[in-house]
Order: sequence, then structure tokens, then C-alpha cells
Amino acid sequence: MTANLTEVHTIERGKGDDLVLLLHGFSDNADTWNKVMPQFAAQARVVALDFPGFGRSRFWPSPLFDTYEEIVTSVIERRGGPGRVSLVGNSMGAVVSLLVASRRPDLVDRVVLADMPGIAGIPALWRHALSRRSELIVGQVVRAVPTPASRHALAVLYSLAATRMRVLSRLDRNAYAEPYVDDAAILALLTRGRDVIRELSDIPVADLVRDLQVPNLLVWGRNDLLTPSRTVRSLQQGEHSRIEVIDRCGHCPQQDRPKKFVSIVQPFLAGS
Repeated sequence: MTANLTEVHTIERGKGDDLVLLLHGFSDNADTWNKVMPQFAAQARVVALDFPGFGRSRFWPSPLFDTYEEIVTSVIERRGGPGRVSLVGNSMGAVVSLLVASRRPDLVDRVVLADMPGIAGIPALWRHALSRRSELIVGQVVRAVPTPASRHALAVLYSLAATRMRVLSRLDRNAYAEPYVDDAAILALLTRGRDVIRELSDIPVADLVRDLQVPNLLVWGRNDLLTPSRTVRSLQQGEHSRIEVIDRCGHCPQQDRPKKFVSIVQPFLAGS
């Protein structure tokens, strides 16, 4: 395996036979689940991990999606014991969840796919934001200002693009930006973002959802700017799929509308 599990940072809460894995999106980290983790942990053992390259898992793997899929599969296989396994993924983490559930349905009982890219191709906003031209412009800006200012700008952009304006507290924004310790870490996002786009272009996301044999719940923020909700409304659902669209919600429903997100996801994980 490209990544050693001992190098993958995790946050664990709760106990019991059932396991819920929380998988974050691109540029995010395990702290994105801090508003919903206590509720999920009241009913199961919950593990949120930092994918390699993000948060406190510092190394960058290649290829990205294959490595992330292998890590999640290994976490499930090593847990041992009875109980159900559920995957809850947001954005890029939803794609990883989909890959694991599609290729190893014997390991996964339920999967939640929140604001997942790739259903209708690569979102145009992603292509523009992660283009080579954008990298050159951002590089000039980042090198011209102190690193704390760059980190602050990164956190503000995250709060504007991924959630409704002013939803994230200063503590939330700081938790998001804290792992980006220097200019190189910030600039690496753009390079790896293009890797994500290239790899995602080769994943038949819509077909995998249609053919998925594991019960799955697709959750979308109606006001998502990064992966617009119209993409999921046009999706050809499989017989095991259900779609929920959350009003007044952006790209990260676990941050934007945490209570609503839990009220939808928790009964689904429980089997109702």
C-alpha cells in the first residue's frame, strides 16, 4: 500500500460494534466533522481521518483515489468483530466512499454521499480555480504576503465557497487553515487539485451510483456552488438510492446545516 496506516491521522469517538467512517473533501480535514461527530458517536464507534496530504497526514500519495480507497478498505478490514460499517463522505470523500462501496460491497452496509463531484463531469468552477493560470496568479500573491495572511485568505475562501456566508466561526476557519503551515503547503493544493481533476475524470461516478448494491443516501446542499444540486436531480438512481436536498445549505452540510444533516443521516445509518 502506498500509505502506511500509522501515518494517517484519525479522530475516534464513541464505542460499540458498529463503525462509522467520516471522510472529508479536498483541502479539508477530519475537523470538518466536529459539529456532527458527537451525535454519531452516541450510537457507534466513529472514526474521522485526515486523508494523506491533508490535515495532520502530511505526505502526498500518488495516485490519490486508489491510495485513499486502499486506506479506507484497510481500516475496515483491521477493525475485526461484528457490527455494521457505514461510510459518510463529503465531496472528494464521497467519491472515495463510492469507490469502496462499489468494489467491496461485502465490507460496507450503508454509504452516505454528500455533495459529490463527478456525476455530471468536472464542475467548471473546479477547472477554473485549479488551472495552471490560477496557480501562477495565486503563487505570485502568496509569495508577496506573509504566510498568516495567506492562511487567513484560504480560510475565508473556504467559508465562502463551501458553506453559506458567515456560517463558519473563527474557530472553524482556524481549524481548517491550521495545517497549512507555510506557502509551499498552500501552493501544493493547486497542484494536487489538478491531480484530483485528472483522476476524477476517469471515474464513472454516475454509473457507479446507478449500479451500487449497497443502500446509499445522496445528500446535497441546495445552494452548493462547487457541485450544484441540479446535478444530483438529473441522476439516474439505482434501486438502493435515496436523495435528500437540504435548503439553505452549501457544499459542506455537516458544517452548514449540522442538525439537519444529522436528522437525515442518522436514521438512515440505523436502517430506517
